[in-house]
Amino acid sequence: MIVDDLVNPSPPMGFALEERGALFSRSKPDLVLALALIHHLVLTRSVPMEMLIGWMRGLCPKWVFEFAHEGDPMVEFLIKAKLGRTHPYSRGEFEAALSKSFRVLERLELGGADRTLYLAEGI
Repeated sequence: MIVDDLVNPSPPMGFALEERGALFSRSKPDLVLALALIHHLVLTRSVPMEMLIGWMRGLCPKWVFEFAHEGDPMVEFLIKAKLGRTHPYSRGEFEAALSKSFRVLERLELGGADRTLYLAEGI
């Protein structure tokens, strides 16, 4: 498990910047779980959806994305806390961005929740 700030990841460090590589050069995972992440990066950190999804494709070829719908209580809270949206945020925006970089292998609507899981593979 890696814990870091994806919007400001750790750079190479140490003598001659060679003791520890930059975060995304340290490993190449086979699968990444992006649970409760997309809405925070788009709404709180102001990362455009299409840019975020394209960047994620470059990190790993296979992902499980959890998308929190607009009616989700946390999404509503983040929108109010930000005093509105800085970038478009909707399921349609997410699926459009996703289709440019990934092929959806499976989609699962979470019962009783305003969230959907997507198993996606890079194209």
